[in-house]
Amino acid sequence: MAPSNLSNIEYSEKIISEIAGDDLTPIGFMGSDLRDNIKFFINDRHLDVKKDIHQIQEALGKNLIIRQKAGGVCIRTSLTPCARDTQTNEFMCANSPCPNFFQFYYMADLSYLDFQTLQKTYAENLSNGRTRAAQKALQKIKDLLRRRLTPELDELDREIARMGKGHVIIRNPSLSTIIDHETEIREEIALWMEKRSDRF
Repeated sequence: MAPSNLSNIEYSEKIISEIAGDDLTPIGFMGSDLRDNIKFFINDRHLDVKKDIHQIQEALGKNLIIRQKAGGVCIRTSLTPCARDTQTNEFMCANSPCPNFFQFYYMADLSYLDFQTLQKTYAENLSNGRTRAAQKALQKIKDLLRRRLTPELDELDREIARMGKGHVIIRNPSLSTIIDHETEIREEIALWMEKRSDRF
């Protein structure tokens, strides 16, 4: 994940470079279409991602607004603007059902950490007899696995197949543990997805 001290412009340029230069597909609503549209925009103007990234970011302007979010990236386009009322925006940003919320495969380590934290919350609630809180934690776990971790692992597998395990680890050293233990992580995911909140 990008360091949090990057400015919005620098972070935006980083994400555009990853999508158009490194051919990464954003995980989320119509992510491959978003990637293709950005690449078309750049190619249509005969720009070079490596040399002209600042110019590209400026040319996209308000048609593509990119902001770092907890657990992902907000990529807002003119085709999918935010809701007009503040209350809806706050709910969507807080709960991540927003069509502008995307992730990338290299965020799998953070998603796995969130998964482990939620497991502890679930276990603590269950051991203290707080079944409703445990049920909510289980739903959060399943949502995180469905929307974040599983798609990130799937995209990670595609990136390894495309670029090689060594290349992925060199670019994303924090993923080495995830890559080395992916089979066990997927087994863990399957077990949690089978858990039922009505069987405590």
